Amino acid sequence: MYRAGWLTVCTAALMIGVGAAIHASPAALLDQRVAWLGLFALLSSPPAVRTYGRGLRSLPTPSAAQLDAFARVFAHADVGYVGVLPPPDPRGLTDEELCQRWRASCLYLRRRPSPAQVMREVEQRQIDLDEFERRHPAGYAAWLASGAGNVDDLTPYFLGGRVGDATINWDELTLGRD
Repeated sequence: MYRAGWLTVCTAALMIGVGAAIHASPAALLDQRVAWLGLFALLSSPPAVRTYGRGLRSLPTPSAAQLDAFARVFAHADVGYVGVLPPPDPRGLTDEELCQRWRASCLYLRRRPSPAQVMREVEQRQIDLDEFERRHPAGYAAWLASGAGNVDDLTPYFLGGRVGDATINWDELTLGRD
């Protein structure tokens, strides 16, 4: 029974291949997309689909006992495991760890992740910046006043160096606009 099915599939594939060779230019035959199109046409042809169906119907149906055992195995599966752990709360990190996390996020964003990943990273960076501002308001003000913007290393502003008594002149920054 399967011989006739596969013979039909092979015949259909040969007819599709000959038809493609007749109607396509030699340059198009060299294109990989034509090969993928031919393979798709072969695998999705009605004789091939009928052959797949016969093969799937020939598989034995699991018994009720087998299905019950399968359900019991998954009923006791540990659902607490999550593949990606959420980032730690910034309040539990040291200043150095926060600076390291900021540098890592800068490198991550340079790899051009997907828009959803960018949004998650931007939200985390906002949380980190809020924590920086809470811990070191003078360093945060110095960083903003420096105009550095998206600097990779915040260590000089938060762990010593350029902190000083920097203040922000908001009137100058906003040019007197409300």
